[in-house]
Amino acid sequence: MLRQIKKILREFLNLSDKAIVRGGMLAGFVIMILYIFNFIYRMVTRSSFYWIEELGGVLLIWMTGFGAASMYINNKEAEVRTIVEMINPKISFLIDRIVIALCFMFGLALLYSCIVFLPYVARWEFYTLPISATVTVFPIIIISVIIIIYYFTRLPK
Repeated sequence: MLRQIKKILREFLNLSDKAIVRGGMLAGFVIMILYIFNFIYRMVTRSSFYWIEELGGVLLIWMTGFGAASMYINNKEAEVRTIVEMINPKISFLIDRIVIALCFMFGLALLYSCIVFLPYVARWEFYTLPISATVTVFPIIIISVIIIIYYFTRLPK
């Protein structure tokens, strides 16, 4: 039963990867277009749109969240293998299991802190954008769910 759940979750990660990568690419493309537009507009009119700076910051947070989620899905998370490879394989295996469990718990803690923090962020607004600052928390929620699913599929039986 647990093996089937892990298989379904791995398939979910693989399917969601394309959408996540495209979302990150779209956010980066929009940032580039906005800043080029603002640069040209500033050169012509000696004025600029301040909302572009705030929207660019929000999109940068989304792009980073999508990039981190894709990194975990594709098993490209940062690892320092040098020390672990010098250790006895039995101890290395134990360290690997401990790291997986700690990363899984980190994902849970990150998700919990986002959920607890969300009502406070909902009261904040941007200076020039007519949207709530909660849009900056959603990428962190996405990456925490991806971390939880990713490390859940790697947990030992």
